[in-house]
Amino acid sequence: GALAADRREAELRLLLARGGSRAGIAGRLLGEGAVTVLPAAAAATALAVLLLPTPRLAASLLSAAAVTLLALLALPVRAAFLLSPPRPAARRRRVVAELLVLAAAGAAVSEVRRRGVAPAGSGTDPLLIAAPLLLALCGALLLARLLPLVTGRLARAAGRSRGLVGYLGLVRAARGQGGSGAGTPGRGRSGPSVLPLIALLLAVTTAGFGAAVLQSVDTARLAVAHRTIGGDAGISVVGAGPLPDGLVKAAAALPGVRTSVPVWTDDDSSVLGTAGGGTRVTLVVAEPAAYAALSRALGCGAFDPALLGGGGTGSADAPVPVLFSAGLARQAGPGPSTLRPGPGGELQVRRAGVIGCT
Repeated sequence: GALAADRREAELRLLLARGGSRAGIAGRLLGEGAVTVLPAAAAATALAVLLLPTPRLAASLLSAAAVTLLALLALPVRAAFLLSPPRPAARRRRVVAELLVLAAAGAAVSEVRRRGVAPAGSGTDPLLIAAPLLLALCGALLLARLLPLVTGRLARAAGRSRGLVGYLGLVRAARGQGGSGAGTPGRGRSGPSVLPLIALLLAVTTAGFGAAVLQSVDTARLAVAHRTIGGDAGISVVGAGPLPDGLVKAAAALPGVRTSVPVWTDDDSSVLGTAGGGTRVTLVVAEPAAYAALSRALGCGAFDPALLGGGGTGSADAPVPVLFSAGLARQAGPGPSTLRPGPGGELQVRRAGVIGCT
């Protein structure tokens, strides 16, 4: 709207000089826009409803109406602003407004860093939404301040060359961003590039920040899932009973499954003889080679399966080789330890290695 009104400013001022009123000119522009905006909005809304059906139809139609209204009114409102009587320059008010935006952005960022993200279940966090937008607005205002200076210097540099195209274009850009308007001598106006610049930066910031948040949430969720269940998906049975043999084979044969490892876990086991007398641990029993391959694929707790070899050789009371977590390894002594599983009984084990996670 700003670019179109700026491009047609001479035509609009001519209509005003020939007896047209500001309301009449705005109405004419509104009619011109309706010829293209209304059919496009109707077609787009119909396609959205047909291709992406949703039970919340009222919200979709309300959003479409808001976008249509914005597209219709952008040019007439901008034209009415350009055709309004000249007012004295309000540089102080602009500086005060920019300083207020800067102070609000600094306060929002400081508060977000101090308290972090709102806890889960508390609803939408408006401060977390406003902080990146305020930062983008500060960047856009800074660029709007620097752009006339940069284009002015480039225009002076281009004036020393032989060509005229680059020089005239830079001079036009420099005048449009801070000089006087073409129709009203001495009247300062913001250039046509400021509003699109602010809108573009806000849109890019919103998209970039949203994509970064979604990517970080997805990465964190995947990491937590891997550490919690040992893979992308898990099938568990309640109680001490085993999974059926056919289920394990069927799960491994599902499309997209790269590996499937059956394990037996117990969260009520404990290791005796540690620094505190006893330490509660999670016991994982699995086939060493398959479990080592899964750990390497997930990048968590990789180990050499040969460390667990020889568990069934020797005497019946020989300690069974096991892997300790880093925390348990610091509490347990160097010699064999006694493992007491949750279902009962005791088992002598020896530390064959240390892993970072299971």
